[in-house]
Amino acid sequence: NSKTVFPAMALIGAAVAGILIALGAARKEPDPLPVQGHLRAVGTAALALAYALALPRLGLAISTIALCGALLIVLGYRNWIGASIFTASIILLTWFVFIFLMDVPLHL
Repeated sequence: NSKTVFPAMALIGAAVAGILIALGAARKEPDPLPVQGHLRAVGTAALALAYALALPRLGLAISTIALCGALLIVLGYRNWIGASIFTASIILLTWFVFIFLMDVPLHL
């Protein structure tokens, strides 16, 4: 049933994220977030807002590519090949979940 797929996937995703956060917290002592960490957090939040605003206008593929590219810069990653594979995987996974599992049309 397509009406139950999204809540189930959201619940599973939240549970997995919670477990990963708990394991990470148990593994080491919490360090205070440095100023650079605060700037990255604010930059990430700003990019999330920009993504939400761009998604209806530009579509899933273009918005996600732009978001992932901007996140690489904000977070300081330099592995463009891995990031390209990750971006394509996110687009395909989102497309599969919404189109096939939930029967919700997406503007690509």
